[in-house]
Amino acid sequence: MAVRFVKKNVILQTKTYIIHQYRLDMKKLFFVLAAAMFVFSFVSCDPKDDDNGNNEGWGNKSLMRTTWKHSNELFESMVTFKDDKTIYHHEHYFDDGSEWSYWGTYKYNGTNGQATLSCYGEPEYFTFKVEGNKLTVFFEDEEIEHSKSFYEDPGNPPSDDPNDPSAIQNTYWKYETGTTGENNYLSVTVRFATASAMVLKTTYLDEEPVSEAYTGAFTYNAAYSTGAITLVDVESEATVGTATFSISGMTMTLQMLNNTYNLTKQQ
Repeated sequence: MAVRFVKKNVILQTKTYIIHQYRLDMKKLFFVLAAAMFVFSFVSCDPKDDDNGNNEGWGNKSLMRTTWKHSNELFESMVTFKDDKTIYHHEHYFDDGSEWSYWGTYKYNGTNGQATLSCYGEPEYFTFKVEGNKLTVFFEDEEIEHSKSFYEDPGNPPSDDPNDPSAIQNTYWKYETGTTGENNYLSVTVRFATASAMVLKTTYLDEEPVSEAYTGAFTYNAAYSTGAITLVDVESEATVGTATFSISGMTMTLQMLNNTYNLTKQQ
């Protein structure tokens, strides 16, 4: 009996210990979870992470009608705050001559800001900090310092209408190969006016220029940087087809009458 009692007592003590430890562990787990919830709620309420625009710090209007510029051996960057919400960012790369114009919105609390922009459907997001006459843009892993400049009005952002010809109106594009006056010469130019385009193809035959001229209305989808030109032969006034094109930076890829040409934007 004594042995059985001792065994039973040991078993009861063991169970009591296990239950006691379990309760302690549960208390520890409870306090850990409570602490985690406290930290989470504290971080979530941090004004710096509030992306809803409800924080009282956002809405500072001191950047309105200011322009900031950066330049190095690779590219130029210009950031313009058109009003208290609209931001314009223009980049020019020296290696290929490409230019990118981003429009979007921003919010600013007097020191730090956030910007969300897009260029022909390509998104761009960055944060920034203003210290006196210096604006630092934080983009991916880069910190790009801009200096305050004279305000340059960027105009108005492109229309939300997919057919937005304003982005390419009054521009001139050209493809040229071979030697002028030789039979191997070929030139293709495109000029966009307000609502119509002029396409001119020039070759040489026996040192005499031979030209094909077309004109017609055009459409342009700014969201996808693609468009089309109705080709009407200037001489016969007959519609001979449709030319399609796509634009990437300073390069236009033109498909016209079963041929493809890469044209460069002219200044």
